[in-house]
Amino acid sequence: MKKAKTVQFSRILWYFWRELRKHPKLIVYVLVGAVISNIAGAFAPTYLKTFIDTVSRGANPELVSVAFGSVLGYTVLKGISIIMNRLSFWSLSVVEARAMATLHETSFAKLIRHGHSFFTNNFTGSLTQKLGKFPKSLERIVDIIVMQTIPLFIWVSISLYVVYMHSPIIALIIFIGIAVFFVFNYGYIRRTAPYDQLASSADSSLSAGVADSLSNHLAIQVFASEKSETQTVVELSQDLQKKRIRRWLRYTSMFAVQAVLFLAVEFFILRYSIIQWELGLITAGTIVLFQVYIIGLISRLGDFSQVFRQLAEAFSDAQELVNLLEMPIEINDAPNAVTERPKQGHIEFKNTGFAYGDSHEVISDLSLNIVSGEKIALVGLSGAGKSTLFKLLLRLHDATSGELLVDSVPITQYSQEALRQSIAYVPQESSLFHRTLRENIAYGRPGATEEEIRAAAETAECLDFIEKLPHGFETLVGERGIKLSGGERQRIAIARAVLKNAPILLLDEATSALDSHSEKAIQNALEKLMENRTVIAIAHRLSTIKKMDRIVVLGGGKILEQGTHDELLEKDSSVYRKLWELQVGGFITE
Repeated sequence: MKKAKTVQFSRILWYFWRELRKHPKLIVYVLVGAVISNIAGAFAPTYLKTFIDTVSRGANPELVSVAFGSVLGYTVLKGISIIMNRLSFWSLSVVEARAMATLHETSFAKLIRHGHSFFTNNFTGSLTQKLGKFPKSLERIVDIIVMQTIPLFIWVSISLYVVYMHSPIIALIIFIGIAVFFVFNYGYIRRTAPYDQLASSADSSLSAGVADSLSNHLAIQVFASEKSETQTVVELSQDLQKKRIRRWLRYTSMFAVQAVLFLAVEFFILRYSIIQWELGLITAGTIVLFQVYIIGLISRLGDFSQVFRQLAEAFSDAQELVNLLEMPIEINDAPNAVTERPKQGHIEFKNTGFAYGDSHEVISDLSLNIVSGEKIALVGLSGAGKSTLFKLLLRLHDATSGELLVDSVPITQYSQEALRQSIAYVPQESSLFHRTLRENIAYGRPGATEEEIRAAAETAECLDFIEKLPHGFETLVGERGIKLSGGERQRIAIARAVLKNAPILLLDEATSALDSHSEKAIQNALEKLMENRTVIAIAHRLSTIKKMDRIVVLGGGKILEQGTHDELLEKDSSVYRKLWELQVGGFITE
């Protein structure tokens, strides 16, 4: 059985306490209410002893007064217990809700800071579920501490004290039973914890598999793969089922052993109570008092058996996300990073190299100087390193050798926010949020005016189709923009770049999803967009880059040649010329 990576329980509690301590007054109300409530509730049975001993002696005015006083004392203590319990519960509800919300927010803020490789190596569905389970773990663990652990500690302490005052031997029997209970449970939980972790991991894997299938439902349908995908989910579900059964059966055996332990303790206490009663050492009221405390202890200890299981499950659920939160962020801002965004758009690669992990270099000793306002096209077959240059410039990865500068400053000296604010990026496959068209267009400039948003939409040739929609700019586009056609999504992405108005523009085959008519219109829009900006465009359709200032041909992560369209075509041995001649309908045949 493979063990999951473990995190100290104290570390998980630190994450929870970091959020809970923001509400000190509420925490005081929670603890004071819980302590007073349980102390009052634990001492209340002592009045029952007085009541039973009194009424068993017969009825006379003096005894009736004592009996009534014991009933009144019992009622007052129970009333205090109820009131303070409600105060504690109300405060707990508020502090948990607030702490859960901020824990979710801070955890998301930490996760979203991870680099590009982190998200390519983790299922979105799995991350979503782990993030959702983390605040719930806080709720479960805090509930266990406040609503079960504190009451149990107080009840055990007062029960032992009260019973000891009447019978030290019975108090000793109870103490031994409690000690055996905790030692047994601790050992059992330690042996069962790995099964909890495996079940929690299997649960996340199932959620990830379901999310992966649902997000690719179109591919499933067009390939008629419903049965195979269902079988995949069934296998994940069956794996989770086996791990849950294995875990739950272990707990079932634990509960059976505990039940036998409780029965044995209760038998010995009752047997010894009979002996003491027979000798006249204790009264009937004392026996009832013992029984009340025994029943209370068995009930609470029985519940606490479930607490151990719940605590282990909550710990396992929290551990999954804490493992991710404890991972170092791949890309970090330098101390005293430059927060002012670059404005000129001068880009320079100096002997830049990059490799993914231990694999071969994708970019090798590449040097390229792009002056402010220059329009560059990157050309080459798949794997030449074109998209990697974009990722390095956006600082989704850091170069493994050499340097990359913007406006003569190494990009590692800029804050990531400042650097990326200076770059507008139109990817080959645009990804939109399930929000309105207005929000998607204004994503790069949330404070943009209505006029600016409409102007950007008009420049990107998408105003016509937006105005034909029933809700216009308020239309929700669906998850990843699925309600729009590929060309419409691309035009929205271009409108977003227009509105961002950044000095650097990256185009990754920006017209690939457009029909011929739309492409011509967008080409005109892009020409306007490229004015007075530094532009780097990746192109497979070479006819779209004829007017670029310079064409850079990449191969094997290196620059093979560069020049204008006409200059490169004039060379008989030009790689670009061979690519141009291989064009069929404007595309490279690889």
